[in-house]
Amino acid sequence: MVLFSVLWLPFCYMLWLKIKSAGDNGSRLRFFERILTLGIGGVIAATRFFYAIFWQPEGLGWSRFISACVDYMFFPLTIPIISCFIFACIKRLFFKERIEPDWTGWILLMLIPVMLVCAGRWGIEKNPANLVLIPLLWSAVAFNCSYFTSIFVKKNAALNMALFLLSALAAALFAALVWWAFFVSQTIIGFALLAIEIIPATLTVLKCCKNIRTGRKINTDKI
Repeated sequence: MVLFSVLWLPFCYMLWLKIKSAGDNGSRLRFFERILTLGIGGVIAATRFFYAIFWQPEGLGWSRFISACVDYMFFPLTIPIISCFIFACIKRLFFKERIEPDWTGWILLMLIPVMLVCAGRWGIEKNPANLVLIPLLWSAVAFNCSYFTSIFVKKNAALNMALFLLSALAAALFAALVWWAFFVSQTIIGFALLAIEIIPATLTVLKCCKNIRTGRKINTDKI
């Protein structure tokens, strides 16, 4: 399970690189962006190494759900989303680049060093739920971001970005709910919520893979 936890996000990132290489939108992460992304991810990983828990839960109810939001989903997922948004704004304001940022690639790459630290800790704690469930949820939110960019096509760019950010953050919040459902042994509800979380991501990947097999050029920002 530790091996799955360590390798899953790199596998998803390599899959996304394959998808982007078949696209024509030219928004793959550049070398500097990859270094920056890994650097921010390293800072998050170091923070998680020294501060494994930010919110100490009491019981299995609301406090435990807040702990899931802060420590497992909202904290590690919102930093990549917000940092990508800030970097995209900087590029548009100062370098006049209007290309849609590679949200999925940014999030996946940033979370790889975070997962390396977390997998080691969860492996020592012998926590199989976290070792399998959290990598799946993190990758689902990352791929969902590509789905969200395709459904919010508005003339108002500011409204489009606001709707996207709200949807991405809501996906992170929903992922925390999925984790909480499994933690309190509501397995059926957990699997139902997990299916809802991964449906947009699965549709995105399947459609991209279909286009890759047929040799068609695709634009991953309009899936």
